[in-house]
Amino acid sequence: MADPGLPHSLRPRSTRVTARNIRLLYKRLIRNPQSRTYVLFTLAFLCFLVLLYITFFLSTDSDLRSSSTSRQGPHNAATLFIAIGSAPGNVALRDAAREGWLRWLPSDDTVSYRFFSDTPPSAFDDSSSFSVDWSNLRREANRYDDVVLQPLPTGYGSNDHNVYAQRARFQAAWTVRHIPDADFFLRIDDDSFLCLHRLLYELKALQRSQMFWGRFWCREGRNRADENFMLFSRDIVELLANDKLVGKLLPYDEHVTLGWNFGYWSWVLNLTIFDDQKRIDAQQGYLTKYMHQDPPADAKQLAKFCDSFIYAHHVKASTAAAAYRATKTHLMYQLPIITTPMDTCEGKAQTFVPARHSEELPDLRIGRSGNAP
Repeated sequence: MADPGLPHSLRPRSTRVTARNIRLLYKRLIRNPQSRTYVLFTLAFLCFLVLLYITFFLSTDSDLRSSSTSRQGPHNAATLFIAIGSAPGNVALRDAAREGWLRWLPSDDTVSYRFFSDTPPSAFDDSSSFSVDWSNLRREANRYDDVVLQPLPTGYGSNDHNVYAQRARFQAAWTVRHIPDADFFLRIDDDSFLCLHRLLYELKALQRSQMFWGRFWCREGRNRADENFMLFSRDIVELLANDKLVGKLLPYDEHVTLGWNFGYWSWVLNLTIFDDQKRIDAQQGYLTKYMHQDPPADAKQLAKFCDSFIYAHHVKASTAAAAYRATKTHLMYQLPIITTPMDTCEGKAQTFVPARHSEELPDLRIGRSGNAP
């Protein structure tokens, strides 16, 4: 409202818009062709700006979505299957995993797992003295629906004769048949602690083919990955399950470990290999003490494990449970630098002799960077 003390000439004019005012303005425009042209041009230009803004907004939003997708990789979240080797009597270790790090499984079914255990030895050898309550194992399998009984002999064997490679091929074939959409396949043992939340974050940035992730032994003539943590892209798993190629065109000895067989494969196949020496805490050279002691270490020590590492082997059930309770997960993690065996092992420690523990693999000495004679 205008101040009544102001002179009439300084009072603001009424800004009320009425139908009469609009009619008067329209008549003036009609009578003045130049004004009419100017107004029409202005309206057209404003319409153009509105259309331009809408187009830009939609395209920018689309570009941002595509840019976000490209930064996260072709599939955003990777799908993973975890094969956990477990002796029949290791109920405490399986329960520790179920109540511990397996609780980090996402709710969208992108990750699944199974414990792979042995079929009762009576199916193969009536004289076996393997002392396990097999009825309890079968009840456990029925209760949790997460145990697969492998139709293979039990036991560990020796370096030169065991059934690890047979188990690996069975697990690969089972995965290809039952989990057809998994991008990655991870083999670990039940006495493990896996920082699953961190692994899933890092898998988003990992290539989805011709990829292997593990930790190698840096020993002369034995430069190969160990069994304790072996992650394969799906194409390698399909190759491992292929009966027409494995053992025929591609040498494979079922009486030694998968690690030893893959030690040869890693030299002859065109693969990207991540030799994770600094974050896989295992027998190639333990990186911590607190993950391998019993009773468990202080919670403050256990809480920091997944901030620096990805996996620990030879972990007691009590320590695995305590580490899970102590761990705080994060939304983001620093991605590791991909290092190869050429980066992590030196000189003669980069050599491999397949026939050292196998009668069926080639008898030759192969090396990286010209280290083989």
